[in-house]
Amino acid sequence: MRILSKKYIQRGGIYRIRNIVNKRIYIGASTNLFRRTRSHRNRLNANNHANKYLQKDWNRYGSKSFRVEIILECESNKGILNLYEDLCFNFYRSENKEFGYNIKYRHSKKMKTWLGLLRLGCKHTEDTKKIISALHKRNKYNIGRKLTDECKRKKSEKMKGRTFSDETKRKMSIARKRWWENRCT
Repeated sequence: MRILSKKYIQRGGIYRIRNIVNKRIYIGASTNLFRRTRSHRNRLNANNHANKYLQKDWNRYGSKSFRVEIILECESNKGILNLYEDLCFNFYRSENKEFGYNIKYRHSKKMKTWLGLLRLGCKHTEDTKKIISALHKRNKYNIGRKLTDECKRKKSEKMKGRTFSDETKRKMSIARKRWWENRCT
């Protein structure tokens, strides 16, 4: 991995570290691109990088398999850098393990607002509504799922002969009463 030239001292922007073997990337933002990329290289060489996935591939493929590229030079303003970094995360999909190394992905408040405005006034197509409906039906509580007769029989047999302690019965009674009280109000 080549380090950026010193002309990037005191220059802010968005950078990416690209693995030329498997095409995965790491997206980052810094107010001092030179210092930040040098820090990445030093930590990777010392086998002490915070990102274990990037470190693992660095150890596997070696430093010559990585390139540092400047995506965007901009003001050294944290708010603007975070906004542009969020845009790059979305564009390059670097938080997806298939495409990138980024572990933590967070939207800035500005980005959340911007993404919300993009969807404002948009309506889902009928196909999209069917897909969303199907995804909601497949959940861990089996809501909307039809059980076969054999499955019902097995569940019934499993529950027969089951007994609860007096303490458990009391707790179940209290929970049921609370549920009814809250349901009716």
